[in-house]
Amino acid sequence: MTRAQPHSAPAPSDRAQQGTFWSGRRPPAEFRGLLVAVVALSGIPALALVVLEGLRSAGTLAAVGVIALSLLLSVTLVRRGESELDRRTGILVQLFGAVALIAAVVLSQNPLSVMATSVPFGFTVAWSRPRWLPVLVGLAAIAVAAAVTNAMPAAAMDARDIVMMGIYFGAAVLGFAGSAIGWQMQRQMDRFHADQNDLSLARERLRFATDLHDIQGHTLLAIKMKAELARRSLDRDPERVLRELEDIEGLAAEAGVQTRRLAQGYRTLTLAGELANLDQLLGAAGIAVRIERHGSPDSEHEELLATLVREAASNILRHADPEQVVLEIAPTSVRIRNDGTLGGTADPDGGSGLIGLRRRFRAAGGEVAWGREDTVFVVLATIGDAA
Repeated sequence: MTRAQPHSAPAPSDRAQQGTFWSGRRPPAEFRGLLVAVVALSGIPALALVVLEGLRSAGTLAAVGVIALSLLLSVTLVRRGESELDRRTGILVQLFGAVALIAAVVLSQNPLSVMATSVPFGFTVAWSRPRWLPVLVGLAAIAVAAAVTNAMPAAAMDARDIVMMGIYFGAAVLGFAGSAIGWQMQRQMDRFHADQNDLSLARERLRFATDLHDIQGHTLLAIKMKAELARRSLDRDPERVLRELEDIEGLAAEAGVQTRRLAQGYRTLTLAGELANLDQLLGAAGIAVRIERHGSPDSEHEELLATLVREAASNILRHADPEQVVLEIAPTSVRIRNDGTLGGTADPDGGSGLIGLRRRFRAAGGEVAWGREDTVFVVLATIGDAA
């Protein structure tokens, strides 16, 4: 069983910002780059079409300047990387967006201008509350722009153009705000998973504490009662005292056995963890380690093979003086070779550690063998089909 890593609780300032972007942290550069790309995809084509349709009048030139300024503001806000907009900044951005939208449409008399000047509204939809307000302001700006344009002499904007402006506005806002809100949902999911990990860890700690309390509490209570009985019998029944003391000794030993079993069940070994531990320990001792993988063992055999790797690391550090250790991992076997001058154990028959492992492997249908091959000491464990 892999223990979940503890997850630090969010700071008080972060808790106050639940539901806002990034919980007060600076957005990553990759995501800011994505939003800049959305700004470019919304604004540059519209700006190019306005330019291609003609720069004959001063009004169109002014409209191009307004559109460029609107895009520049959007890019600047994104690159600043603010996690949220305060109310004042949000209102100012919306007012600028409304003025820019109206000016661009009136000056260019081109509905496409709305697409380029709608990005600030998408920004405030994503970063401000309530979200419906910038949408309402943007639609109101479209209505004002259409009314002003129709009031100008020799200018007319039919219903189709007004509808298209609404579509352009929605496309730009959804493109920008949709990306931002999607990232916000991902952050919320990350926090949810972190909370789930914390809860799982807390439950596991509670289970372990409960089991340990059951073992130790019951045993200590029994020891206390027998000690009291022995004390009361000390003067009149010495033999009874001896029996009670023997029972106390047995209870203490049994409690130790149950506690060790509980700890072993709580700390299940993993082969990956033990390989990393072996590499770190032997590397710190100046021993070169090479791990060759030819597949992965079945999960049901992983803990037993991990125990072998741990025992091998202990034997090498205690009894050998190798320059290099080579581990070959296969689906049904683990071979460990070292060129130490003292072999792999102090006992040529393998020592109690390897003998105990052999018994465990045989009980699981496997086998452990060890010995010298020329100048190399080899430990080979097989389990499963290769046993």
